[in-house]
Amino acid sequence: MNPEYNKNNLQIKGVTMRRNYLLVGVLFLALAVFVKDGSAKMTKISIGKKVTMDYVTKIDGQVVETTTGKKPIVFIMGDGQVIPGLAKKLEGLKKGDVKVVHLKPKEGFGEVIAEAVHEFSVASFPQGTQFVVGGMIQVQGPNDQPVAGIVKNLAEDKVTIDFNHPFAGKDLDIEIKIVNVE
Repeated sequence: MNPEYNKNNLQIKGVTMRRNYLLVGVLFLALAVFVKDGSAKMTKISIGKKVTMDYVTKIDGQVVETTTGKKPIVFIMGDGQVIPGLAKKLEGLKKGDVKVVHLKPKEGFGEVIAEAVHEFSVASFPQGTQFVVGGMIQVQGPNDQPVAGIVKNLAEDKVTIDFNHPFAGKDLDIEIKIVNVE
């Protein structure tokens, strides 16, 4: 039996299909083929992928870093731009994923290293240097590279500076949202 065709209906073996339903069926079949061959799969985070991500980092419930109200960060996975513990927990995520990760100090910025705390003579700094306990200060490091530290104590002629990362020894809770993966 040959199908009969008119503008609004298609007759096949005694079954009338409206043109709209036939079009929807064809589109659904095309989508099923598209998904089956993997073309519609979203790119997952893996080494070498460009990742765009929003985040909020908290220590003891207090926000210490965030992209909220700013541009998301963009990095290449595996290039060392993200702390290793976080990078490991990002693997396999895809665009639109939202996750909260908890990192222990060894997964984040490491434990506090006692040898990274040094005492200096105030006279060894340029005259007029302002020391504020709890404030950041930059000094010349090896090879004349600038090194940042936190002023921990200030006595009459001595200043104690901690060169550990400010988040060293801290548990981190990081809320992340993957904006894009390329």
